[in-house]
Amino acid sequence: MDLENLFADIPVAGRVHWNPNKRIVKITSDSRQINRGDVFVACRGARMDGHDFLNEAVYAGASVIVFEELHDVHLPADVTAIQVENSQACLSRLLNRYHGFPDQSLKLIATTGTNGKTTVSFLLNELLKQKASSAYLGTLWYDFDGGKRPALNTTPGAEILVPMLAEMVEKQNDYCALEVSSHALDQNRVHGLQLELSIFTQLT
Repeated sequence: MDLENLFADIPVAGRVHWNPNKRIVKITSDSRQINRGDVFVACRGARMDGHDFLNEAVYAGASVIVFEELHDVHLPADVTAIQVENSQACLSRLLNRYHGFPDQSLKLIATTGTNGKTTVSFLLNELLKQKASSAYLGTLWYDFDGGKRPALNTTPGAEILVPMLAEMVEKQNDYCALEVSSHALDQNRVHGLQLELSIFTQLT
């Protein structure tokens, strides 16, 4: 995929060294995973700020850096810099496009609330499996390929979530019952995903 198609319809605040034909290899927010030709998205986390690792990403061979603020970064002429309003939200949308919009082929049912997310999502998945091919992502485990995988988070980050949705499409799943934590909402982990149904249990 080239840069122009990757950022189609995604609002940007500014860009430097723009090259619409630049080919993209991978998208990541982890500077330790950068290889030549990758896109690095600087995201703010609870403990660390990806903006502190922009130089490391450039030195590691990032072809494109995406950020909210740019300070003291050495920017070679062959590195494209793109400023956005919210890096986390942008990351989710970029990954969704890069993986072919799996949310448009799956019927996603997202459940959020203080309590009840796990019970509702688990029961929904069990009911859906009586009539269709369904997957579950949540606190208990990740289940979408005939086997259960340990759950790293109630709602995985976009870099894990979106590729898993793409894998569900490949394995011809029809539905996905997805638990969405308040932390995931705050971090825009599901930003831009098309939902068939959203369920709010309650707030305490």
